[in-house]
Amino acid sequence: MAKNDYRRQLIMLRGLEKGYGGHARLEKRVLTGSMDFVTTSAQPTDELEASFLGQWGGKMRVQTLGRLRDAQRGQKALLANFDPRNIAGMELDKVQAAVVSRVDNGMKTPVMYGCINGVCSLDWTAIVNALNEEASLGETPIPENMVEPPAVSYAPVPVSGEAQNYEQTPPAQDPPASLEPAEQTEAKKSAASFLDVDMTRPWPEDIESLRLLFMTLPRYEPFDMDGYVFIRAKMADETNIDHCAVGVRAENGRITSVCYALPMPYTPEPPAGLEEYMWLGDTKNGWWVTYEDIKSDS
Repeated sequence: MAKNDYRRQLIMLRGLEKGYGGHARLEKRVLTGSMDFVTTSAQPTDELEASFLGQWGGKMRVQTLGRLRDAQRGQKALLANFDPRNIAGMELDKVQAAVVSRVDNGMKTPVMYGCINGVCSLDWTAIVNALNEEASLGETPIPENMVEPPAVSYAPVPVSGEAQNYEQTPPAQDPPASLEPAEQTEAKKSAASFLDVDMTRPWPEDIESLRLLFMTLPRYEPFDMDGYVFIRAKMADETNIDHCAVGVRAENGRITSVCYALPMPYTPEPPAGLEEYMWLGDTKNGWWVTYEDIKSDS
């Protein structure tokens, strides 16, 4: 398979209204593609629908990917398959964004979005009209509570390897005295205190070494990744990287996923040894990120 035939991308979904957000994982091969959405919703009863869209041939084109279903922890999710050669008449590289809309009485209102191919400048009037083309007899105004956010970029990254190399960081310094007492108490908490797991029990063998780090280090918030609790860990000197972010996600009292993120300047391709990592950031700085599901030892 040619190198460019495979693509994997983590897309952060930006909320257009308060209470909405999430991420999607795009995976593309020559003949097949998939989008795995995980989102939060302002209301658990919201009916949400995901779509691809792009300006092509002088008009806004839309391909509906499907309705999101209720998932764990009050989230909504969708795993949608598509043909990357034909998305409403476009190839994948012509698609501007993935949009998740709230559906009320058949009318669709965009509530979150993520750019697919770098920076995207979106015409929201055209998008709302295209989403509601069948139901609308005229122009559909943009809802008053939806603000147009700035264009953002999340770069696609090929995948084929793995790299993990970190050391325990020194104990965290006391939080600044300028913080309020309640804020100082919060800052001193270990990252483990934010996980709903019994920390006296061993973690799966592959990540058992992380358990002590989460019990002794404070929570670190390098970026927003729903469901994950992070720590800041020192990298080995030979890596020439000062630190990394290590995050875990807990479900039903056990660790189900781990995420590793390395802060770096942007490059079109992942550095050597990080071929399996995905870019999260803009065209200047950000993070190379990878994650893996953790199977229970039991």
